[in-house]
Amino acid sequence: MWNTCPHFRAIATLISLLMLSACATLPNDLGGSEVERLVSERGLSMPKQGTHQLSILENQTLTETQAVRYALINNPELNALYYELGFSAADLYDASRIRNPIFSSSLLDSDEAGMGDQLTLSIIASFAGIMTLPARKRIANAEFVAARQGFAFAVLELSSTTQASFYVYVASQQTAELRQQAFKAASLSLELAERYYKAGNITPREIALERAAAAEASLVLLRAEADRFKARTHLARLLSVSSAEPWNTVSQLALPPTQDDSIDTLLSLALESRLDLSAAKIRADYLADKLGVTNWSRWLRDLTLGFERERGGDGEILKGPTLEWELPIFSFKRGDLLRAEAELQSQMAELRALTLDIDTEVRLAFENMNNWEQQVRTYKDKLIPARIDATQRAQREQNFMLIGIFELIDSKQEEYDSYEGYIEAARDYWLARTDLARAVGNKLPSDRAIGEAHVDVQDFIRSDKKGMDHQMHQMKSRGSPNEGHDMKSAVKKDGGVY
Repeated sequence: MWNTCPHFRAIATLISLLMLSACATLPNDLGGSEVERLVSERGLSMPKQGTHQLSILENQTLTETQAVRYALINNPELNALYYELGFSAADLYDASRIRNPIFSSSLLDSDEAGMGDQLTLSIIASFAGIMTLPARKRIANAEFVAARQGFAFAVLELSSTTQASFYVYVASQQTAELRQQAFKAASLSLELAERYYKAGNITPREIALERAAAAEASLVLLRAEADRFKARTHLARLLSVSSAEPWNTVSQLALPPTQDDSIDTLLSLALESRLDLSAAKIRADYLADKLGVTNWSRWLRDLTLGFERERGGDGEILKGPTLEWELPIFSFKRGDLLRAEAELQSQMAELRALTLDIDTEVRLAFENMNNWEQQVRTYKDKLIPARIDATQRAQREQNFMLIGIFELIDSKQEEYDSYEGYIEAARDYWLARTDLARAVGNKLPSDRAIGEAHVDVQDFIRSDKKGMDHQMHQMKSRGSPNEGHDMKSAVKKDGGVY
């Protein structure tokens, strides 16, 4: 049938070439390998999707890197987002193919004697669909690329969220441990105060204050334990495991690295690395392409080409091409063009807003991180040593009865508060650093300078204990006041005074 018309042979050849050039090859892994490449370029090791899920962390002590890996393997929301790439893949598949041709036939009986039946056969295909095929394939492929980058961005977001949750949990463990020691110290203080009260050495007001202080220490400990449990359950949810399973994390936060990054370097890195920015640029590009295609293709309307063969009742064969075209008389599909223009302008506005947001986020996170770093170093190098020195001097003054025991206790409580402030400042530093890395969209260059030093308040407590023990030894060797025996019994093995 087609061989009888050289014009249709040429058309058929053109159609075949267009179809072959437009057909898209879809990745078997829905673009998972491309996602792995994107995240690895940003300093994150991405486990392959479909990796066997890890349900129980058998007595493991997780590092930050291990916690992130567990989250990326197990998190069900991330897995759901990965399989949603199939929608974009399906759109690309559909856009890479033209509508199937339509075959029709009719058989008409004649009421004239001697006349045979009239048989008509025809086949038609959408010429407009064929002409727009390469453009539709380009647009759908760009959407698929943007979808993969969007998923990679979600991977980095989950990594950052898991890191932040990890830091909160580690800090909550350190705080709870510290508050447990403070509670024990307050309990011993109350014991001592009760003995003083029974001996008539302190007033009812003073014993009431000590009882209130012990109760407050108990409440602070309960809140610390509640915060620790809350932080554990939040991290467990990200890891997709139960908080009741026998797993734990490292027990101490790292100290800030000594190397700093410049704000200009981070801003430049953010513009190169942010996957949501890259995806937004791709969307703007394919919407501009879509606008152009809409502008010229709207004149084609529903243009179809076909071939028809008809056998008349007298046996005569008629055949030839057919054409159907919606004439642009009443409607010029101006609405389609306006919608495409609106989509492009809206995306361009969002792109500009995102660029400004990135600049703001990086600058804010950078300043916040630097502020917390200074606070950490102030606690470590200035405030805590000063608190320890003040407690040791109060100990000496109390040994010579220049001040009362409760002034010494107050000094020690302030020392414990400075320890907790130190832990919280370190926690907030790492949270701010995580926010900065999220804003940049990449690992920070200074990550390689992170060392092995950790936030360890026990270092201060052990150092304090040596000073206290030495003072008590001197006090004993030269003879102490009557209350010296009570004071000696109040010195804790861990260095706490009470």
